[in-house]
Amino acid sequence: MDKEKLKQKFEQVYTNKIEPHLVSFDKEREVVLKKFINSSVMAAMIYVVLYIVTIFFPQIAKVGQPLIIFFAIATIVIIYTKTAGVFIKKAKSKLLTALLSIFGKFYILDKPILTLQEIKQYKLFPNTSEITNDDIIVGNYQTLEVGIQESKLTHEAGSGKHRHTVTDFKGIFVKVKIPKNFQGTTVVRAERKGNSTPKGLKRVQLEDPEFEKIFNVYSDDQIEARYLLTTAFMERLKNVRHIFSKNTGGQEYLPDIYCVFDKGFLIIAISTSENFFEVASIFKTMIQKEAYEEVFYQLVSIFDLIYSLKLEQNIGM
Repeated sequence: MDKEKLKQKFEQVYTNKIEPHLVSFDKEREVVLKKFINSSVMAAMIYVVLYIVTIFFPQIAKVGQPLIIFFAIATIVIIYTKTAGVFIKKAKSKLLTALLSIFGKFYILDKPILTLQEIKQYKLFPNTSEITNDDIIVGNYQTLEVGIQESKLTHEAGSGKHRHTVTDFKGIFVKVKIPKNFQGTTVVRAERKGNSTPKGLKRVQLEDPEFEKIFNVYSDDQIEARYLLTTAFMERLKNVRHIFSKNTGGQEYLPDIYCVFDKGFLIIAISTSENFFEVASIFKTMIQKEAYEEVFYQLVSIFDLIYSLKLEQNIGM
């Protein structure tokens, strides 16, 4: 991947396709922000009055006050969705699509490329019960069909006062149609204490001790798993963790990476706390080149991962 040429393309796209729209988007952002603030203040005042009223009626205060707080928060979320959400979606359809054109022909969709049912089927996160998706992107990178989905997976744990939400995964899913025929399911997931063997699969022992310290491999077809996980592919998978690494205090923190080979597709899950593709917000100016550069480098990381695995070359063969 020639990153210098990609940076040159970014400068061209920013100058020709992004910068000309920023002033008008920023004016619209200011209008939307004002509308959101005014609507939220009005709603808050109504709920404050209702809350004060319950103080004089102790018999309903115990139930009424938590409900008022709940509906106040829900109302502000709805107002945000109806105002800021619509604006952000409009801005992304123009600006994020422009950035994606650097890498190929891509589209932003509402329909997920991976459903909760499919993710559970792949046995990566067996406890998860809810999925929240943000950005969903599909298109073609070089000769490959690629889908990208930013997701958060959660489940509820505990009971009563101790009930809480557990985050199983937050990050990026990358789904790639690869030119290699296989019919089974092979799962590669981060080595963790307490990992159990996914139902219907068996542990695969590989001849790379370093790889096995990092990943556990499971499959319903031992021969096919070894056919897919070539020495070259395993080496590349170890290396691509560094693409998404974070350096804090001189120490490199590597993300968890999960893979699933399933019926002609490779699904890669990269766990990261970073928010991706944030090209628009009602709370900060749109006229800020650094924000688009940040998203550009996020996209470089994702496509660099695909490039590094050389998926168009029959997975390392």
